[in-house]
Amino acid sequence: MKSLLPMILATLLLAGCASSPQQANDEELTKSEAEALVAGLIAEDADESEKYIYQFQHRILPEWTHHSDGQFYDELRAGDDSYFREVATEILGEDYANSIEIQSIENEEAVLINFPEPKSFTHCYAVLILKNPNVEGAVDTFQYITLEKTLPHDDHPRLAVLGNWNAEGSHGNFGARTYTDAQTFLEDVLYGNREMYMSSTPASASENN
Repeated sequence: MKSLLPMILATLLLAGCASSPQQANDEELTKSEAEALVAGLIAEDADESEKYIYQFQHRILPEWTHHSDGQFYDELRAGDDSYFREVATEILGEDYANSIEIQSIENEEAVLINFPEPKSFTHCYAVLILKNPNVEGAVDTFQYITLEKTLPHDDHPRLAVLGNWNAEGSHGNFGARTYTDAQTFLEDVLYGNREMYMSSTPASASENN
């Protein structure tokens, strides 16, 4: 995978998560300039981890899932989470990074990422990365499915929303959920209506428990 700081920098800047000094050409940033700019972005918020959790979960990880030619998924499947934790620590702090649990699902082409309890709406309880069935002669493709904290509603005992990010950068919504734990999330996706999730057509999904 690409070097650490340029990928962090590009993702944070494209997402518009903070203002930054104007550059003539982002691609011409030297390593020292990139380091200084990232450090400045992080230092702008007293609670740096909270500010950047969304960017990590909804920008950086989907980007790696869909655009690393399968390397990110393969590393996690093989139990190599060193790069993941390096970036998480750089952006979110050591305590948060060390609290993230990563599980390669036995007998499934799937990796479950379980995050600390979210404080803010849209932040994820967990993420499931699914490898799509192989098509001969085609590159590997993946699904990035999220379990996100949501606002409560008087007419529905919802606690979370099931969503996804596709390779084109669009966010989908599979409907409200009444659970927040990673195990139920895993069972819902893998053993509930798996074909729907693998189809990448969340607009047609109905609400489930």
